[in-house]
Amino acid sequence: LVTATFATVYNTWYDFRKLNLKSDNVVQNFLKICNGLRSYGAGLDYCLIDDGWFKTSSVYQTNTDLFPNGLSEVSDAITPYGAHLGLWLAYSSLQSDNNYSVQYTVAY
Repeated sequence: LVTATFATVYNTWYDFRKLNLKSDNVVQNFLKICNGLRSYGAGLDYCLIDDGWFKTSSVYQTNTDLFPNGLSEVSDAITPYGAHLGLWLAYSSLQSDNNYSVQYTVAY
């Protein structure tokens, strides 16, 4: 018998698009959800920042226009709640205007 483990995750995909995906907005929504769950004796295990956190002309370098202090600001804010930071990654998001995607083409 295998014991199932579950994780609760806040994913930014449905909340923010483009320029609204900012560290302050992510932290604010995470805290609202986490505090709401506390009244039920629950919490969040992860805060997953979805598409948009990185510069499209890079290989997953943080977009400092949206996250001026890097991702550590979000991580530092969620850690006291026992949560971990997660990031959305996909090979399909590599843009053709950077050297990495020119050198390493992903075949589907």
